[in-house]
Amino acid sequence: MRTRWLVLVLIGWLAASPAVAATYTVTAVTDGADANTGDGLCADAGGACTLRAAIQQANATAGTDTVAFAIPGTPVIAPAAALPPVVGTTIIDGTTQPGGTVTLDGSGAGAATIGLVLRGPNSTVRGLAIGRYSSHGLFVFAASGSTIADCFLGTAPDGVGVESNGRTGIAIGASNVTVSGCTIGYNGEDGLSVGPGGTGNRITGTRFVSNGVLGIDLGDDGIVNPNDLLDADTGGNDLQNAPYLIKALGGAQIEVSGGLNSLPNTTYALEFFRSPSCSPSESGEGATVIGSGSVTTDSDGGTTFSIVVPVAGTTPDFITVTATAPNGSTSEFSDCAKMRRANAMVAHWCD
Repeated sequence: MRTRWLVLVLIGWLAASPAVAATYTVTAVTDGADANTGDGLCADAGGACTLRAAIQQANATAGTDTVAFAIPGTPVIAPAAALPPVVGTTIIDGTTQPGGTVTLDGSGAGAATIGLVLRGPNSTVRGLAIGRYSSHGLFVFAASGSTIADCFLGTAPDGVGVESNGRTGIAIGASNVTVSGCTIGYNGEDGLSVGPGGTGNRITGTRFVSNGVLGIDLGDDGIVNPNDLLDADTGGNDLQNAPYLIKALGGAQIEVSGGLNSLPNTTYALEFFRSPSCSPSESGEGATVIGSGSVTTDSDGGTTFSIVVPVAGTTPDFITVTATAPNGSTSEFSDCAKMRRANAMVAHWCD
């Protein structure tokens, strides 16, 4: 009887135990499919662990799996067709590759192909440079709670070289996604879009350069959303109102003045950017992140600010700002303010 009781306890413990996570290390830039997704081994027919095979194994394995990289030579993977969607909670970590970044080159992947589709909730994609795809670079679809960090969408890993994706750098159709430390540039449509149903998506520490339509597009409609009284509208990231700017004065530091109208008695995080030019939409992008701050609205939902950013403003760049609500919803970019020298006697800084 005692033995039977111990066996029943052991069976119950095994049933309640979490699945063991696995790590699949990509060692080849080739594109072979996994030979047997049921054996727990990342290996194509020739025995190589490719990115395609690693994703297939991660999809077939319970638990939070990790895709790491140890590719000899230049880590450029050029899939011949769409990679499989990532359907389980997975960490794809390009920073494990010597040099810190792995490039996905979609130039040969076919028409209407997305670089990577993320469907597993609470997943992480880090250290990938995704470019030259005919559609989106990265599509975060239903993968709420995920993190995209230190990636390059539409640019080379140096953040300068142009590797445009045909549509949007990152398209988000989920909630509570964090995008941080990325560079998003030269994509055919938006830099980053949030679909109508996604909220709480935080965008921070990320550069936006020369994207075809908007830097950040809430609602994925290709137009700058007008601010509304008390921010009562709904949509992607709650259509969070963007700050408005009055002036930006440069010198040994930069003083930015403006305001925000949103929910009453609420504190918002601000992030400041500078760019050498303003987007044609006049709702700018942000080539360089230069600082942050916060504001709290009054009982009428309004506030003004004059915040000093401790970086030198010695060229007549354009300043933009985003606002992020307590639930993580980040706004589109503000209008642009051309930086003027604090000493207005310097005429060539003035319009």
